[in-house]
Amino acid sequence: MSAEVLIGTIAVSLIILTAGFLSDILGIPWIYCWLFSVNLWSFIIYGYDKARAIAGRYRVPNKVLLLIAVLGGGVGSIIGIYTFRHKTLMDRFQYYIYFIMSIQALAYYFFFK
Repeated sequence: MSAEVLIGTIAVSLIILTAGFLSDILGIPWIYCWLFSVNLWSFIIYGYDKARAIAGRYRVPNKVLLLIAVLGGGVGSIIGIYTFRHKTLMDRFQYYIYFIMSIQALAYYFFFK
């Protein structure tokens, strides 16, 4: 199993577990818990990746970071990028995040309309 698959599986599992836990405890709709959870974990993973980068250790693959944004964590990604000053020099990566967020904004508009 590749590192991308392993890290991606762990990240998605944490998101699902957190969303389910919040939905059960708070009793609010699952979609809101999912959006909160995926953005929270997106932010945390950007901080983790920045710490790993500073230490010169193995990093979270960009594919995993983009996957989390696709799953709804675009806002957490942007906040993580600017809070931790991580991936700020990678213009192409940020364009991907903003593109994903614009598609999601349209989807949210039509879904929650």
